[in-house]
Amino acid sequence: MQAASITAPLVAVDPISNQGILGNVTLEEIDSIDPVLLSENIILDSTTLASVRNAVLYARNLTSSDTSFRLTFSFPTRSVSGGSAGATIALAATCLMQNQTYPDLVLTGDIDASGNILQTGGITQKAVAAANSGYKLVVVPTNQSKYYVYERYGSMMLARHLDDALLEVFGTEVREAGTIAELAAKDLK
Repeated sequence: MQAASITAPLVAVDPISNQGILGNVTLEEIDSIDPVLLSENIILDSTTLASVRNAVLYARNLTSSDTSFRLTFSFPTRSVSGGSAGATIALAATCLMQNQTYPDLVLTGDIDASGNILQTGGITQKAVAAANSGYKLVVVPTNQSKYYVYERYGSMMLARHLDDALLEVFGTEVREAGTIAELAAKDLK
């Protein structure tokens, strides 16, 4: 019997170019006493490791499951830092344990042990990368969709909110979410 797995898009900011980049994470159910095993294909810093562990432990608690996972990251870079993958991993683990498919969206945000989606950096770069890749829904932490995007028109610099700019330019909607439970309960199609 093949193990159940789910793949979800991840978005990050390349530290060299300061541009958003898209990758993914695959969660595979495994038989292990450790809730999280990581494939050795990418280097994760301590903040990322803590966020991954919080994500899986929260999803296990939310679904009353003791499922363990092997996580495999696929990114155009060899290392990932920061906690912004946590919300995606928590939602993906929740979907997998509830036999649901991962919604067609990009989600960014750190996560705490209570399932709260915490603010993160690089929102503009991440949202633009997701929109450039064809995603029509980007979910960001509460109070982070109103970041300003600056555009030059001749000698003038104009500012508008990120959610308005992405909807107009790419047809991509930006929504906010405060918790994984809130996201898991919504129809995000």
